[in-house]
Amino acid sequence: LVTLLLTLVLTATLLAWEERHEAFRLGPLVPCFLFWVNAHGGVLAGLCSAVLVIGVGSFRALRYERTRALRSLLFVPVLLSTSLVNPYGAELPRTWVTLSSSPVLPRLIQEPAPPDFHMLGHWVLLALGLGYVASLWTVPRQKLEASHFLPLVWLLLSLRSVRHIPLFAAVAVMTWPALVTRSERLQTLLSRSAILRFGTPPA
Repeated sequence: LVTLLLTLVLTATLLAWEERHEAFRLGPLVPCFLFWVNAHGGVLAGLCSAVLVIGVGSFRALRYERTRALRSLLFVPVLLSTSLVNPYGAELPRTWVTLSSSPVLPRLIQEPAPPDFHMLGHWVLLALGLGYVASLWTVPRQKLEASHFLPLVWLLLSLRSVRHIPLFAAVAVMTWPALVTRSERLQTLLSRSAILRFGTPPA
């Protein structure tokens, strides 16, 4: 539950930052990660997501918002260093990595195990994943942001462990509206769906 809530905070923060690449918008991530690293191993995926989006977004913005991009890049080492602010120092994130890659845990408990596609519910994961990929495909390349690919990261993690499925769903729901605003095809599809459902709008 902690990782789910903090992943939502992380995604909302990154989406807001990408609007104008203003470094101050990344400020809430520092206390977020300070708490997260002491609470749950999901912080590893969170840190990787933050570094990916901030790094890629800042490098792309260097051409037209150089000062803002450089200020934002300073947050990368700051956020990475938060993983060391705990009673055990570097040993705690090292332990998180060891546990996440352990081949033993999936045999003992269900949460780290991969999806069982004998179960109908796990096929829904693939359907949602394909739906998001299809939506992503309709967005012009120049309008894509790094955060739009975050659901794909969680989708891949979900194929490895069922505990990531709710995280994929939550991040996809938060990110999908950003795709709609950038895709004329999605807007047209939604408009037609509304007409079919509610009837032809008055002139």
